[in-house]
Amino acid sequence: MKYNQTVEYAINNKIIESGDIFVYEDLPNERFYEEVYNFCSKNLEIQQVDGLLSTSLFLYYNYYSKNANAGIKKEHNVILINIGLMRNCFERFLYNVELNDYTERKWKKITDSFNTSVSHLAFQINTHFTYYHELAHLFQMSNKRSEIGLQERGSDGIYNIIQHKLEINADTFAAICIATQIQQYIETCFAEIDQYIVTNTITIFSACLLEHIICFSDSFKLYYDEKSHPHSVIRMFNIILNLTNHLSSNPKYIKKGINIEINFLFRKILDFHAELEKNGIFTSGFSDFVNSKMLDNDRILKHFKEIKELDKSDGYIDAMDVWNSRV
Repeated sequence: MKYNQTVEYAINNKIIESGDIFVYEDLPNERFYEEVYNFCSKNLEIQQVDGLLSTSLFLYYNYYSKNANAGIKKEHNVILINIGLMRNCFERFLYNVELNDYTERKWKKITDSFNTSVSHLAFQINTHFTYYHELAHLFQMSNKRSEIGLQERGSDGIYNIIQHKLEINADTFAAICIATQIQQYIETCFAEIDQYIVTNTITIFSACLLEHIICFSDSFKLYYDEKSHPHSVIRMFNIILNLTNHLSSNPKYIKKGINIEINFLFRKILDFHAELEKNGIFTSGFSDFVNSKMLDNDRILKHFKEIKELDKSDGYIDAMDVWNSRV
């Protein structure tokens, strides 16, 4: 369905109130709203055809906070992305001309082979990541029958370890999906690949994803057993580690002798992000936090282990089981 048809369907079936739905027709960023809608709605159709989801809808939510959510409403699976999140992606990535200029100067050999600007690719990666995160929530809820919802950014301070587990699981699923897209994009753009091309392309995209994720928290004060959602720094560690780990096991890279050493690449991504911040291209302030020596890698990794080893699931499905069933 076209977006206006989806909107009409949602209103007629009383799934979402008409005033809560954002309509982008004839607005300045119509082309990019349409681009994201087409990607997400077509991917949802694939999930339905494969029998993984029942009737599912993607809509823009008329709220200005940087958030997204997924839920079961009137027996429909629904993914809603706030216009606040979209506007943040427009401003921080899509229209970030300095990001294009800097990456083109630093890695011209690579960016000349891209079929669009780095800023546009950053916008796509981050909006697609958000979609995949919410898609994972739909998979997690697929055994549920009552109306229920999960969102990307917590709205309250109530600690819930199950919620933390679901968020980490959704991030892991989304990270693997994005890693697969990066792999496919590299294959599309380059006739021949080598260590230089693969490592630096991953670095560019991952630094942009880092900036997107890190901005979901209002403070760099880390917490573990608090609030409804994990801290963005913890989320970022999980996402980047899973993304690089997935790419490191790519048989094509291994066959060509391309060695993706996870710790080295993780450090390279952090360094490039810091470089972008130093030049005023990104503004989250994460590099200052890293330099403050307040980042406790061992504590974060221990927290991951505790979350992943938690047996309790409250009837939710592991989204990675869905991924693995298709491999």
